Amino acid sequence: MLTRWTTWRRTRLAAAKRRLRVRFQHAERLESRLLLATAEGAPFEFSGVVDTSSLVGTFSASIDWGDGTVAPAVVSGGGSGALVGRVDYSYDTANFFDSQLKKDLFQQAVDSVFSRLGDDLQAIAPGGMNSWVADFSHPATGQPQTITDLQVSANEIVIFAGGRELGTTLGIGGPGGYSVSCLLASFCETVATRGEVGARSQAGDPPPVDFGPWGGSIAFDVTTDFYYSQTIDDIGTQQADFLSVAMHEVAHLLGFGASPAWKTYSTAGVYNGPASRVSNGGQGVSLSPDGSHWASGTKSNGQEVALDPSLTSGTRTLLTPLDWAGLDDVGWELLQPTATVSGSHVYGDDGVYEITLTLASSAGGALVSNQHATIINVAPMLTPASDLSVGFGQEFTIVDLGVFTDPGFGVNEAFSYTIDWGDGSTLGSGTASIDLAGSSGVATRGSYNGSHSYANGGIYDVLLTIVDDDGGSDTAQLQITVAPGLSVEITADQIAENDGNDATSVSITRHTNDLSQPLTVYLATDASEISIPSSVEFLAGEATIVVAVHAVDDDLLDGTQGVSVTATAPGFLEGRDNLIVVDHETLTLSVDALTVLEGAATFATATRSNTNTGAALEVSVSIDDPTEAIAPQAVIIPAGEQSVTFPIDAIEDGLEDGSQLVGITVTANGYEPATDSFFVADTLSWHNAVLRWDVNADMRVSPIDVLQIVNDLNRSGSRKLAAPGQAEVPPYLDVNDDGQVSPIDALLVINYLNNLGSGTEGESHQFATIAFDRVIWSPLLVTANIAPTDRDDWHRLATTDLEREIIFFADQLRNSFTDDLITDFAAAFDGFA
Repeated sequence: MLTRWTTWRRTRLAAAKRRLRVRFQHAERLESRLLLATAEGAPFEFSGVVDTSSLVGTFSASIDWGDGTVAPAVVSGGGSGALVGRVDYSYDTANFFDSQLKKDLFQQAVDSVFSRLGDDLQAIAPGGMNSWVADFSHPATGQPQTITDLQVSANEIVIFAGGRELGTTLGIGGPGGYSVSCLLASFCETVATRGEVGARSQAGDPPPVDFGPWGGSIAFDVTTDFYYSQTIDDIGTQQADFLSVAMHEVAHLLGFGASPAWKTYSTAGVYNGPASRVSNGGQGVSLSPDGSHWASGTKSNGQEVALDPSLTSGTRTLLTPLDWAGLDDVGWELLQPTATVSGSHVYGDDGVYEITLTLASSAGGALVSNQHATIINVAPMLTPASDLSVGFGQEFTIVDLGVFTDPGFGVNEAFSYTIDWGDGSTLGSGTASIDLAGSSGVATRGSYNGSHSYANGGIYDVLLTIVDDDGGSDTAQLQITVAPGLSVEITADQIAENDGNDATSVSITRHTNDLSQPLTVYLATDASEISIPSSVEFLAGEATIVVAVHAVDDDLLDGTQGVSVTATAPGFLEGRDNLIVVDHETLTLSVDALTVLEGAATFATATRSNTNTGAALEVSVSIDDPTEAIAPQAVIIPAGEQSVTFPIDAIEDGLEDGSQLVGITVTANGYEPATDSFFVADTLSWHNAVLRWDVNADMRVSPIDVLQIVNDLNRSGSRKLAAPGQAEVPPYLDVNDDGQVSPIDALLVINYLNNLGSGTEGESHQFATIAFDRVIWSPLLVTANIAPTDRDDWHRLATTDLEREIIFFADQLRNSFTDDLITDFAAAFDGFA
């Protein structure tokens, strides 16, 4: 077998140098468009494809939904190519990459660039007679370094990374060279081009327009104060952003400014690669003096490029469209990177909302998109309460009369309601209660109650309405059946049982929509307290009848009574009203004497009017002038008795103050009080308290004393005596001290004289005094009503011992005096009786 070795020239491409410059991070804006309308409470779905060519690293997204809610969005896709950057730190003898953070950031820079490349690179698999040597700059020393038969996988690019002192240069990087010997020409081709058509650059080949390196090396200055972070938030003003430098150097390793293909379009300080010209507005791009960078100050879409010679401290610079176009002209197949961003949100209220979508890269770049979502209102849904039956005139409340749901939610949600009760009354209205605040996926739930009363029976269609704060509404209907009924209204709240007839009146009304038929209504009440008709007759068309209420005085001590008047009729709800009947029982009071002398006494009688006397009654007694008379403060009417008699004592005050009118009052719980009065007279009296029979006060008893009384009776007749004055006494006409002058007073003197017999005039006799005292205090003297015509009649009419005693006195007078005198006295006595 013929074996032929082909030796390829080992080449080394110089790395580019960079210096510091000032830059600001820039965020691209996507176009704004109006999205389709969605109903409130329903999911608003958003999904869009975003061009991520200006971003590097991993992506994250958030959506400001315009209603105060910001939420993460879902990012998918991204259009990454198959290339893989295998970073080898085995030559980092200066230990620049002394932390995982530095390695992660460098890997991110590599991946961010490689993910945009869609090339397929062949594997380098040496073996047998196929051998090669990888030639690169040692990252820690800068000296040439070789590796024999380095294994490189398909789509893999090997990067030897490290650090050393580079002076003012931040980093240096570029593709490695090689030398190869092969049994198979295809192996040599693979080492040279990695299978990329148009990448050959040997003599006789057309100008290369592609590049397929095995890898290379990148070194970073170990004395520079680099900023290591995915974000740029905390970078110092004097720090160099490591991610920006790393991406810049990766681009050089891929041939930007350092490959045969780059030189194909680089002429006289101007780069005329077709993709670069398109990105630069159809013009060639000016190069830096070293020919491997864009000229300082070059911009892409208004943003300064990343692949110019310098970087300003305190800033981050990522690859721009022009930078990517340069790699495209070197021969890399650029993918159009996209990411699909999606999110879902539920709006609680209608309106037009501005949505702000932010797609951020881990390297710090961001894309911002403003869009609009139109959310339309959805009317609430109303459910009425079940049909029901009530009575007329009855105030009723229906809890949850209307229950509604609404897909909207939020603090601005408000609902109002109206209720048409169907009877022509004023509409009920108000603000409905929100019982359950809605949220995404949970409808707002609310309700309202209703209170009403119907004046008449019938069937009523009740119309309910609910309205949201945006005017959306719903209606619902229920039916309320009102039974016909009767109402009773008593004019007065209370009467007294002694108010008699027509004490008040009562109105009976039938409540129904049909008055076309006559109706008999039956009335019932407590007949022991009031009197009303047992029924009333309604004529056709008649709605109300008024009847009188008569009070019934029951003579019972039964206190205040509550009385109901009830009206009933077949097919009607009964009506009822209440009345208070106040009990009216009285006390009466009678004082026995009209005048009572000071130091003397009389009696008074208190009587209760009620007939139910089963319980004793305590009666309070009061005298309005306690300096003249006294009585017990309280007396008891015994159980079973109507009255009680009690004494009154006149007080001897030692004053000559004439006759004093004294009032006395009796009171008891549940009774009207009673009063009476009497005179309390000084000791000046018509009665001779020293010797009662001595009428003319001559200190002896004689017929003259009798004549004094007889003459007075002839002049003025029998009578009650007023209190005497100083000039009126003697004579002491009132022998028996009963406040009157009558023949009895003369009889007492005559009897006294008769009993004396032949004794000395003027001497007292004990028996006569006792006898006549019995006569004086006996009420039979007033009530006997004896009207004798002769002596036999007197004996016949006498029925009591006291009456017989009086007749005995008359017999004594007859024996002592003439018949004419006795007749005159009998006539006088008869007239007094």
